[in-house]
Amino acid sequence: MIRICNILGDEIDGIRARDLCFQDLRGKNWAHADLSDISLQGANLEGICLFGARLRNTSFQKCNLRNADLAYALTVAGANFRGADLSGCDLRCAVDIERANFDEVTLSRESCVPGMIVV
Repeated sequence: MIRICNILGDEIDGIRARDLCFQDLRGKNWAHADLSDISLQGANLEGICLFGARLRNTSFQKCNLRNADLAYALTVAGANFRGADLSGCDLRCAVDIERANFDEVTLSRESCVPGMIVV
């Protein structure tokens, strides 16, 4: 069992799995979760709410983050979004986003990622 805790340490969810890679986590409400140093590689996170979450060194490599809410995320430094689908993803007002990896991401006109413009 993996415990998902908020930034105060209170448990907000539990996932019956060995790790979070390649899991179906669509639509979860993990607002203010602390996912620092966790790998979610290949997970389906479509529509997930990570509003105000702590995402330092979190791996979202090749994740489906379509329509995910990551607005006001805390400490995105070192997060890896390489190859992720960020179509419609909201990352506005995220802290320390310039040190995150956004190589080969998919964006849409609705994506809100600071410093990235879809033309």
